[in-house]
Amino acid sequence: MPPPDERPVAVIEIGSSAIHLTVAQATRGDTPAWNVVEDLTRGIRISKDAVSQGAISRETVDEVLSVLKLWKRTCEANDVARIRTVVTSGVLEASNAEIFLDNLRTFAGLDPEPLSTIQETAWLYLALRGREGAPGRVGPQAMLKVGAATSLLTVFDSSLILAQITLPLGLVRMRQIFESLPQREMDFGAYLEASIDHELRLMEDALPVRRVEQVYGFGNELEAMRSAMGFKAGDPPFARERLGPFLDGVAELGRDGLCRRHGVPYDLTEHFHPAGRILDRVAAWFDCRTVELAPVTLRDGLVPEFHQGGPGPEDLARRERQLHADALAVGRAFRFDERHASSVAEYSLTLFDLTQDVHRLGPRERQWLMAAALLHDVGYAISYNAHHKHSHYIIQSRDFFYLSDAERSIIALAARYHRKAGPKATHVEFENLSRADRMTVLKLASMLRIAEALDYSRDHRVASLHARREPGRIVLCCTIADQIFGEIYSFNDKKELFEELFGLRLSIETAPLPGAAP
Repeated sequence: MPPPDERPVAVIEIGSSAIHLTVAQATRGDTPAWNVVEDLTRGIRISKDAVSQGAISRETVDEVLSVLKLWKRTCEANDVARIRTVVTSGVLEASNAEIFLDNLRTFAGLDPEPLSTIQETAWLYLALRGREGAPGRVGPQAMLKVGAATSLLTVFDSSLILAQITLPLGLVRMRQIFESLPQREMDFGAYLEASIDHELRLMEDALPVRRVEQVYGFGNELEAMRSAMGFKAGDPPFARERLGPFLDGVAELGRDGLCRRHGVPYDLTEHFHPAGRILDRVAAWFDCRTVELAPVTLRDGLVPEFHQGGPGPEDLARRERQLHADALAVGRAFRFDERHASSVAEYSLTLFDLTQDVHRLGPRERQWLMAAALLHDVGYAISYNAHHKHSHYIIQSRDFFYLSDAERSIIALAARYHRKAGPKATHVEFENLSRADRMTVLKLASMLRIAEALDYSRDHRVASLHARREPGRIVLCCTIADQIFGEIYSFNDKKELFEELFGLRLSIETAPLPGAAP
């Protein structure tokens, strides 16, 4: 049997309209690459149940379980080392989503991982950035994922996800609303276009750009549209002007006609034309030049990291840039003291790096400390009193790309505990974390407390920070631009948690910045 790192891995994606299995095998070479061994799809309209009935029917649950059991045998036949199962946000809207997830664990032997819309977007973005030739485009672009209940619109560039908006333009939900109208003064096509235009007008102020170079369309119907238009995966994007005439041509074909003439799977024919119309109107609104249909899948983003056992250096750097941008956006929305926040973040990260051998945390935890430092005082926007608690729930209420709910909780709790008070038995969120995560929160909070103390005057008086190790203690050597009496007082008040956690005494030494006033 080959070593585990050379055996294939599998990713199962349970989506709103279909479930997918990708089995991938790493190839040998200097650059990581993967060959797809199996790529299977079964159309099951899970979200149609959730939207129309509020819950996933027992019949649908059993159908999903039957397919997954078969696919597990496929994985065994391919000697798969590990299986990652993700469940997209559209499925999680069902009232019985928890029962569905438990059935996957109990009867299929899988460990399903729920994905939020923000996480789905992040993985799709990684897939787009990871494909060959992706770095060539540097201007703003957009991707639209058309789903059963909602459509997800994301604007991004070559380095960052700039914005995401959830549009109430779901294929099943819009049809359901239309059919519930007591008087229909227009046909569904006219109603659809009026609804799309209305939502596009509303979103104008929420987006950072009004024009993009290209729009990517995602969703099962749009993937089928790629084939119906004569394109295949890997083909270059096409001019936006081609989409409208194609949709006009298929508008009157009906479901059987779409199957016969264009080979569209029958279960995708009902919403095929509306999905295309949503994409067409969004692309026109952005005045983009080109459109590309389903060039990558969610699994294309998931497989590389899963096979490697975690993000590589390039992905870590990308995530750090994104988290920094997301944290700044939250802070600016609440008019935070950006200079102070940036100083505290700088000191926090410097202290993290200087004491790496003491706390033994890794690059992901370093990113969480950065975010907690940037947002530790954002609660001032609500009230000075108990601002640490306000910071906590502001962070918990926001979306951050690439972060899981547990990671966001760690950041929020580290920000909460940046003052002298620590966790209590009544802090349920802290108590619900794993032991390792609770210790991570405390370690991050201990460094954040010291970093905030070093900017007590809020004018960046500590120009640089170094550390000297002595038996039983760490001396922080600060090059200062002005006297730091307040900083030293606050430091002595807030160093206790660090000293308790690591069994080392902390002290400060100062030296004037060359050219600074004595």
